[in-house]
This record gives sequence, structure tokens and C-alpha cells, in this order.
Amino acid sequence: MFIDSTEIDYSLLGRAMEFYKAQGYTSFEAPWMVRPNISNITLPDQSAAFIVSAADGQYKHLVGSAEQGFLEMLADDRLSEDEYYVSCTPCFRRGDIQYTYDANGYPDSIMNQETFMKVELSMATQNPSNQAWKRVLLADALQFLEHLGIADVKVFNDLTDTSADIMAFDSSANRLIELGSYGVREIKCNDGATLYAHYGTGVALPRLQRIYK
Repeated sequence: MFIDSTEIDYSLLGRAMEFYKAQGYTSFEAPWMVRPNISNITLPDQSAAFIVSAADGQYKHLVGSAEQGFLEMLADDRLSEDEYYVSCTPCFRRGDIQYTYDANGYPDSIMNQETFMKVELSMATQNPSNQAWKRVLLADALQFLEHLGIADVKVFNDLTDTSADIMAFDSSANRLIELGSYGVREIKCNDGATLYAHYGTGVALPRLQRIYK
């Protein structure tokens, strides 16, 4: 079956938002457009950005993920430190398209898409040794997958133990696919302060629907 963006189960986004809010996360409306210097933090390839002209006359980038909206609001001191946040936005990534192919060599589903929907988990702190991305965000995302009945997943940590991916087996593609990424980034705020921004995927669609039927 060919899975395209018209088949997104948007109810899963609502279920995810309610689940994380019940876990104590604060929901907020993340901007869908951010300054280029913000989008470059997570998506440094300028050719991947969708550039738009905002109402204030500035050129901005459509967000590659809700994390970018979180980072801009954090840099502008519009969010609080040491608080767990959840948000939902579209994600725009120019050229990020990858297909899986059937036995005859024809594309049968989309692995990566230029536009998709994502619930993002976020938290920022001045403590560089805080492991919230792993201790809280990753753990809660695994709990949400278990809540959906998805228990057969694997967690792959990078060698520096500053990021990880949740992977699951996609039988239609006969391979492991990434369901979410988790980690921490060092950022500079407008007042010169250094913060450590923790990020994680709450749910990304339609990617999850490859294994959740």
C-alpha cells in the first residue's frame, strides 16, 4: 500500500498531546516560521529551508520541526527554564524525500517526506550535566509507544551519549526505521546566557503509521 500525506491519522497527534500533558508537560503554540539563525541550529543546510516573507518584512524559514519554534521562543525569553513543554507543528524540509521500493523496483511508499506532522517534547536548563533528554523525554516517548501497544522498539545511543534514536522494524520496507530523535543542544540566548535545550519526538506522522495500524 502506498502511504502518502493524505492518510495521516491526525487523531494520533491529539492523543499524543493529551498523553504528554497528563505527564506534566505544558503545551504551547510554537511558531511555524523562525529566523534563519534559529533554523540553522537544527537544519544547517540552507538548501533544505523553505524561505518565506513574513508580515514584518523579514525573511524567515518555515520550521523544520517544532523544536525550532521552541528554540526561537527560548532565545527571546518567552519560555521558562526547567519546564517541560509539548507542541505540535508541521515540519518543512525541502528535498527530504526517500522511497521504499517493491520487488519490481517501483516506489511503493514514502519513507521521508518534505512535509509531515510532529509532536515535539522540549525542555531547557542552565545545567550542562542534566540528562532530561534521556531520563524524561526519551522515557516518556517510549511510554507513549507502549500506550499505543508498540513495545518492540530499540534505542540506539550515539558514542558521546548526548543523543539517541528510537527505532522499530518496518516489515513493508524490511528494515529498521527511525521513529524519533532525542538529545541536547547548547544555545546562546539574546541576553548572552547559555542554555542547554533538550529535545525529543513525541510522535511523527505519517512515519509512525508504517508500523502502527
